[in-house]
Amino acid sequence: MSFCLSTKLALVGLRGAGKTSVGRELSARLGLPFVDLDERIAAAAGFGHVGELIAAHGLPAFRELERDELAAVLAEPRRLIVSTGGGAVEDPRSRRLLRTEALTVWLRAPLEILRERVARDERGRAAGAVPLRPAIVPPPGAGSDDAGPEALDHDEFTVLQERRAPLYREVSRRAIDVEFGSPLEIARRIERIWRG
Repeated sequence: MSFCLSTKLALVGLRGAGKTSVGRELSARLGLPFVDLDERIAAAAGFGHVGELIAAHGLPAFRELERDELAAVLAEPRRLIVSTGGGAVEDPRSRRLLRTEALTVWLRAPLEILRERVARDERGRAAGAVPLRPAIVPPPGAGSDDAGPEALDHDEFTVLQERRAPLYREVSRRAIDVEFGSPLEIARRIERIWRG
């Protein structure tokens, strides 16, 4: 795909894949605006982060805000880079937007790396603080309307990977394995893809 004035670049992938870090590197390299969709949604709703918003209003309300904000960002009349939340692809209308309104790249990493990165992020937070993203899949035996029976036998990342990988594949033009390489190195690879 050629690098054209109207193109948006969207980054998708599970939490911990580096969407925000890579997006910021791309923004600096290309001199283009960067939008972290989760940060934008939380700020617009008056929360410090989306974990607080979800805790206060629930996941379905968050998904509606996410879809509306993604549509607004992708409709902006300028080139930009946007990182989505890991679950944005679960909404069919958001998937359609990602397929048709952006060059979407899936950042992939082995689950053990994602688990370690997310655990490190949460360990750095104050005791008792609302998690940056609440669990979508409860611990085994806890039960939830959001989780299927597979949650009883798998951890959250495994369940989400199984559920979301086909959706990431559906919306993405390319997938990039981010296990090896710094955010800057990954950004350079994506820049080459975007420039075609």
